[in-house]
Amino acid sequence: MARQRRLEQVFRATGEVPATRTVPDLEAALGLVRRLGGSIVSETRTVPGIGSWAFVSDSDGSELLLWQSSISVVA
Repeated sequence: MARQRRLEQVFRATGEVPATRTVPDLEAALGLVRRLGGSIVSETRTVPGIGSWAFVSDSDGSELLLWQSSISVVA
């Protein structure tokens, strides 16, 4: 959890969005991260009607935000 707090502090201090990848199914992506040896750095957070995200880390310590949108775009 210390790592999660550090990520949140950096995000608040800089206002910058960390490296982000959009995924169609956040829970499936988190499962894949675990199976491939990565770590889930934060609990899943959700903004109703907007989307959900979680911070993850690979085995080298590189951190990434995974994002699943709740908004569907109709072309």
